[in-house]
Amino acid sequence: MTIMPTQVEFRPISPEKNAAILGNFVEVPIYRINVANFCVDGRKGERKTTDKEKIEGPYIQTLGGSLHPVALNWILTRPTDTFETVANDTINTLTKKGYRIGLHKGEHADNIKTSDCGFADNLGKIINVLAKNEKEIWETLVEAVPTLAKDINSWKEVIESLTKVDTGSLPEGHKLIKDNSQFADIQNLEGNHNEIAAVVNTQPNTTLDVDNNQETQAFNLDLWYVLEQAKELGIDETKAKLLSLGLYVATEKVLVEEKRAIRIPIIAR
Repeated sequence: MTIMPTQVEFRPISPEKNAAILGNFVEVPIYRINVANFCVDGRKGERKTTDKEKIEGPYIQTLGGSLHPVALNWILTRPTDTFETVANDTINTLTKKGYRIGLHKGEHADNIKTSDCGFADNLGKIINVLAKNEKEIWETLVEAVPTLAKDINSWKEVIESLTKVDTGSLPEGHKLIKDNSQFADIQNLEGNHNEIAAVVNTQPNTTLDVDNNQETQAFNLDLWYVLEQAKELGIDETKAKLLSLGLYVATEKVLVEEKRAIRIPIIAR
C-alpha cells in the first residue's frame, strides 16, 4: 500500500518501481549474531566487523542502526539521563542478548562534527521536528495504517515524552558514531542520496537487499526488528512502534523534504 502525503510537493513512483523495491526483500531466518544491523540509508557501501573482517549479504535496517533502540530507550524510559549513558547501557544489554551492534559513516562526513549518518547528525532536530509536526505526522501514519487510530492515547504519551529530553545536550553526529563504535560493525556508505520511497517493513525475518536495490534506491525500516529489541529492553511495544514511526517520518522530513524539496511515498509492507 502506497500512501501519498498531503500539503507538500509529492514525487510518486511508478507501479513498476514499487514492485521492484518490494521484489528485493529477502529472508533473514537467523538474524541475531549472524546478520548485521545498519541504517535505513538506501546507499550501499563496504561493511566490516570490529576485527576489520568484510561483511557481505543483506543486513537489517533501522534508524541510525543501533542508535535507534538507544533513542527509544532514552526518550521513553530514561529521559533525564544523558544520551551517552543510555547508549552505553543499551548497547551492553543488546550485546549480552546476542544482538549485533551496527553504525555507519559516509564519504560526505567531515569527521569533525558530521558522520554522514543523517540520523546521527540530525537527531536533535529530528526529535524537535516530530514534536512540532506531531499532528501532521500522526495523520500521515494513520492514513498509511488505519489500525493505528486506536493508539491515539499512546501517541499523545509518546509526544509528551519528547518534551522531557534535552535535545540540546546531544553530541554531534561524528562523536555519536565514534563513541559507540568500539564494539560495532561499521559501514562506510558511498555516493549521494537517491531514495525514491520509504518502506515500513513489518514482516518478520525479512529485510531489503540494499546492494541489489540501487536502481530503485529506498529507505527501509525493519519495524519488526525494532519491536523485538524494544521488548528485550523492557520498552512498551506500542509506544516503541509509534515513536519509531514518528521518528521515521520526521527523519524523512529533515533529510528529504528540507534538503531535496520533495516528499517521497511511504510503502507499508
